[in-house]
Formats: sequence, structure tokens, C-alpha cells
Amino acid sequence: MTTKYLRPRALAEYLQISRATLYRWLQTDPTFPRPARCGGVTLFPVEEVERWLAMKVS
Repeated sequence: MTTKYLRPRALAEYLQISRATLYRWLQTDPTFPRPARCGGVTLFPVEEVERWLAMKVS
């Protein structure tokens, strides 16, 4: 099974938030999944973000 990653813009669209909100969550919420850097590209693991969302909802 391969892990799916999204760039910040795609993740913001997926979550239906602005990129500013995404970066604010990174700055202010220590539980928000940290991105990986690959060749200078920022990538967020979708599975970890979905787990974070589930934790916030419950």
C-alpha cells in the first residue's frame, strides 16, 4: 500500500480551507500532521491528516 501525499494547495482544497488557514494550523496546533520535504517540495500525508480530522471530530 502506498501513502498518498498532497501539496499544500491541493490539501487546502481537499479540506475546503484557505492555504493561510493550513499554515496557521501548522503554527498553532502541535497535533496537526507535519509535512515531508522531498526535493524541495512540501508534501502532506493524506492518511495522517484524515486521522487528525477524525480525532478533532470525536
